[in-house]
Parts: sequence; C-alpha cells; structure tokens
Amino acid sequence: MQNSEESLQTPETGPNEKPETTPIEAPETASTEVAIPIEAPVNTEIQEADAEEIAATELSEESNEVVEPENTVEEVVLETEAEPIVAETPLESAVEAQEVEAEATSTIELDTPAVAETEVAEEELDDLLPLVAWHEKSRPELVIAMKELLGNSDLEAKKATFSSIRAAYRTNKEEEVSSKRMKFIENGGDPLEFEVINDDTDLEFEEAVKAFVEKRNDLRKQKEKELADNLKKKQEILDELKKMMENTENIPASFDRLHELQATWRNIGLVPAGHVDELWKNYHHHINNFYEVIKINKELRELDQKKNLELKTSLCVKAEELLLEESIRKSLDDYKSLQDQWKDIGQVAREQSEVVWERFRSAGDKLFDRRRQYIQGQESTFTENLNLKTAVCERAEVILAEVPFKSHQHWQEASEKMAAALEDWKKIGFASRKDNEVIWQRFKTARDSFYEVKEEFYKSLRNTQNHNYKLKVDLCMEAEALKENNDWKKTGERLRVLQEEWKKVGPVAKKHSDKLWTRFRKACDVFYESRNQHFAGMNSEQDENLKKKQDLLAAIAAFELGEDNNANFEALKAFQAQWMEIGHVPMKEKDSVHKAFRTAIDAQFAKLKAGNAESRRQVFRNQVSNISSNPQGKDKLHQQKNVVQDKIRRLQTEVQTLENNIGFFANSKSKAADEMRKDIERKINKAKEEIGALMDQLSILREA
Repeated sequence: MQNSEESLQTPETGPNEKPETTPIEAPETASTEVAIPIEAPVNTEIQEADAEEIAATELSEESNEVVEPENTVEEVVLETEAEPIVAETPLESAVEAQEVEAEATSTIELDTPAVAETEVAEEELDDLLPLVAWHEKSRPELVIAMKELLGNSDLEAKKATFSSIRAAYRTNKEEEVSSKRMKFIENGGDPLEFEVINDDTDLEFEEAVKAFVEKRNDLRKQKEKELADNLKKKQEILDELKKMMENTENIPASFDRLHELQATWRNIGLVPAGHVDELWKNYHHHINNFYEVIKINKELRELDQKKNLELKTSLCVKAEELLLEESIRKSLDDYKSLQDQWKDIGQVAREQSEVVWERFRSAGDKLFDRRRQYIQGQESTFTENLNLKTAVCERAEVILAEVPFKSHQHWQEASEKMAAALEDWKKIGFASRKDNEVIWQRFKTARDSFYEVKEEFYKSLRNTQNHNYKLKVDLCMEAEALKENNDWKKTGERLRVLQEEWKKVGPVAKKHSDKLWTRFRKACDVFYESRNQHFAGMNSEQDENLKKKQDLLAAIAAFELGEDNNANFEALKAFQAQWMEIGHVPMKEKDSVHKAFRTAIDAQFAKLKAGNAESRRQVFRNQVSNISSNPQGKDKLHQQKNVVQDKIRRLQTEVQTLENNIGFFANSKSKAADEMRKDIERKINKAKEEIGALMDQLSILREA
C-alpha cells in the first residue's frame, strides 16, 4: 500500500535494510601461504567512492605466495628458479631424475593466485539487488510476492527480501487498521469498541510466512548435511593421499591417481566454515609431501601443467562469456564461482602463467567496470528522486503547519491533501541508500504529527458530541412526557420552547443524529395530532359563529342614531351584549373580526360623543356601565381609572412646565417671543380643558 516506507516500516526492518550475506569460503594455501581475503565487504550505500576503490584494487599475478607491496610475484618466482637443482644436469637413471625434479618442485607450492578485490563479496552485490518499494504494494500483492519467494531454491539469499515483504505487510496492515479506526471514531464510535479482525488475506500471508520459514529451515538442515558430507569426502581424500605416501612402487599410477583425487576434491562442494583452513592446509601438505616423496619426473610435471593450463584457459573462456550475460549480479556470482575453481587448479608453466592469469583477470575487470557504470548511472536517478521526495515532504510540512483546524470539513480537506502527498510519494522511485531512510523519516514524521493532532481534534469532538447527545436525550424525554397532555395552549408553548432549545444544541454523532431527531419529532407529532383532532370538531360551530358576527357587524354599520341618546346608547349596548353571546370563531379570523367589531362599535359611540358635555358624560357612563357588566369589568375599570389618573398627572405636569416657560417671555418685546408666548398659552388652555374632561371621567369611574 502506502510508498509506505512509512509507517510502512516495522521495527524489524527498514527500507534500506540489506540482506544478510553468506561469507565466501576462501581456502588457504599450505603452511607457507597466507590466504588473501576476498574483496572486503563494502557499505551497501551506492557511492562513487566504492566503485573507484574497487577499480583501484587489481588482481595480483599468479603466485603460490602472498605478494608484499614492495615485491612482485615475478621476483618471488625468480628466487625459486635460482635453485641449482633446476639446471639440466645429466641424470643416471629415471628415478634419479624424478628425485631431482621433485626437489625442484618441492619448493614451489600449488599455483594459487593471490586474489585481490576482483573477488566478489556478496555484500557488494547488494548494490545490484533490484530496489522494490514493497511498502507501496497492497496486501494481496504482498501475499503473491511472498508465495513467489517460496519458488526460489536458495531461500537463504532471499532473507532480506523476506524481511522487507513481511515488514511492509505489517505496516500496511497497521495503516489500514489505523485508517478504519479513524473512520470508526469520526462516525462516533467508541475507540474501546473498535476491533481488529484478521481477514482471509492475513491468514493466507501468515501461512506463506510460515511455509517460507519452514522451507528455509529444511534447506538449512539439508545444507548442513551437504556440508558435513562434503567434509567427510574431503577427509577421505586426505586419508588416501596420506596412504599414497606409503606406496611409491608405481609412480605413474600414483600420479594419475593424484590427478583423480585433485579433480574429485575440486568437484566437492563447500564444507563447514570451521574446517576450511585446516582442510586446505592438510590438502596442500599432503600434495607437497607427494612431490617430495615420489619425486615426480619432469615429463609428468609438464603434463600436469599442461592440463592445468587447459583448465584455466577454459575458465578464461567462461569468464569472457559472462560479458554477454544481461544480469550484472548473475555475471559476478558466476565469476566468483570461476574464481573458486581457479584456486583449486594447480600451477601452469612459468612462461604461460602470467598470460593466462592476465586474461582471466582482464575479464573480471571488465565485469567490475560494468558494475561500476551501472552504479554511476543510478546516481542521477537517485538525486532526482531525492529532490522529488523532498518536495513532497515540504508539501506535507505545509499542511502540518496549518493545523489544528476547527471544523470537520477543514480536517477532511487537509486529510485529502495529505493522502494525495502519500500517493505522489509512492509514484517516486528510490533515493540512494544513505538518503532514502532519512527522507522517509522526514515524510513519516510530518504525516504522523498531522494524524496525532487530528486524533486529538476528534477526541475533543467526541466529548462535545457526547454532551450534546445527553442534552437531546433529555429534550426527547420531556417531549415524550408532554405528548399526552391536553392542556393545549400551555403544552404547545412548552413544546415550542423545547424545539428552540433543540436548535441551539450542537451536533451529535451521525449514528445517533437521525434516531434522536425521529424520537423527538414523534413525541411532538403525537401532541399536535391530538390537539388537531380536538379542534377539528369545533370548526363547523366556529364557522357558524363567524357568519353571525359578520351579520352583526353589518347591522352595527347600518345602525342610525336617533334623537334619544339613551335609546341610542341602549341599542349600542345591545349590540355589545349580542356580540358577547356569540361563541368562538376560527383562530385565523379571530383578530380581524374582533378588530372590525371594535371599529364599528367605537364609530357609533363616537357619534354619541359629538353631543354636549352631558351627553359625553352619559356616553362615558354607559361605557363604564357596559364594562362593569362584563365578568372582568371591575379589573378593566380599575385599569381605566389608573390610566385616567396618569393622564391627569401628566397634563398637570405639562401645564406647570408651560407656565414656567411662559415666564421667560414676560419682559421680551420681540414679535417672535410674543408668538411663542401665545402658542404656549394655547397649549396651556387645551391641556386644562383635557384635564377637566378627564376629571369628569375619573368621577364617573369612581362612582361605578
């Protein structure tokens, strides 16, 4: 899944973890020789310095001794040749010739070239391993990759790949679980209720891992058995070589048998590492003893060297054919095998030794040149990938700098940007081994920090939603307690208050939101349906009452006042009584019809007020009498009396203020001041008239 170098690493392996390597068995020469170590393992980082260092180290010439820096192989060989025993002195017999030749050859060990950095160390070949972004693959793809590993014959060489796939799968699973947990929490789920469930893919992967481990263990046991068998075979050869020293009767037959044993020795595979040095020393010791004891003749030695030349020439041909191999890693693996074979072959004639060795080494140098060029070609790609990954890191860090957000919407948008950054990361190839882990940790740190802050936000949001949930449950319970109440007005008002409070309460988790609203709405609907059914039976009666009141309004509007004010007053009073006797009208018509009645009746009473003061007083008395006959009349009269008293006090205060103001214009002779004084006087007189009329009304109210 996720270029999950990310979180896509587990503590077991990192993206740059190099596979374990098995050291190459490098047999030593006899006691006079020191085995030159195989090419020292280099850092798995692909660096130009590595390639230069390898190129600078050349394979030494063939020699049976270690070449010190100040001496050349040629000088050592010449010293050996200086022995007087190699001179062509006439020999008295074949046996004597064999003895002399054996003495000459006894000082020359088997031809084992000192091997410098042309030796192929397995750790170096890590640079040629294909870089696979396992963390970017899905879990099913990783299952397939793990199963494909089982088809390899050398599982030990696939340990690094195995660890990388397993780490990527675990990281992939962890991120998938983390994503599901986040969605579960965002939807209102309790983190403690979240469960991690292994699916069929997990089971299939674990079975593949188990199969790999079991097969690798079986192969290890098989390898150990092979090593033990090889050790036994080589020890048997050593035993036979030792016995050959005791039988010197048939020299040619012994020499032929020696060649057979040498060929058999070369064809035997690896032995346990702890026995390599001892076996190699014993082998050379017995070979040297053979030459010393048997005193092999010069012709046989030349024949031996000729066969060795043929064998080494064939190795040169094979080494040169490796230049056509497409896989650089395979060509170097095969060349290492050829090096091992070269060391097991004896020496060749001195005049041909350097030529054949230079040919073999030249092929190796060209193979290493291919490797060096391959590594150098990767550097530009690695640099470009590093720049691209750095840009993605900067994008992620910009997103991180904007947090925390206050809304779910903003978090969603930022999460989409972070996910897009991860997808872009997956599309980018590897940086160099030394940079890849560093840049990945930078990107992973930004992502992890982002999601940590996001988790804190949703944790706080859950607490708020839980509080809102409790508030809405309380509102539901109160609405349910009121739904059967038939105090229509009071209960209806309370339900309206509850609905307003519901609007003010914040959101709850999605999984509760619809259920709570349905519960609350249902309780309210029960009440409203009951109330509607109750008033449904009253509609026809109210419609009839509306018609009666509309007819009465028409009658009031058509009424003409007569000369008898008392009769007029009684008629208007009768209209009021008749109006009160008519029942309720539809609610939507109530205000408008009542307003029409007050307008009509007040208009008629206004006509009565148009008479003299006594008539007005009489009209007021009638109004007071009409009000007092009402069940709540006393309260209304009391309120009216307070209103009249307030008006009187207000007018009296106004008169006092006006009288004080008029004093300012007493000594003024200007026309403007005179006009203002007259205006104030008119206001004072009008106010006093109103006070008189109000005093009459107050008197009537007090008498009622």
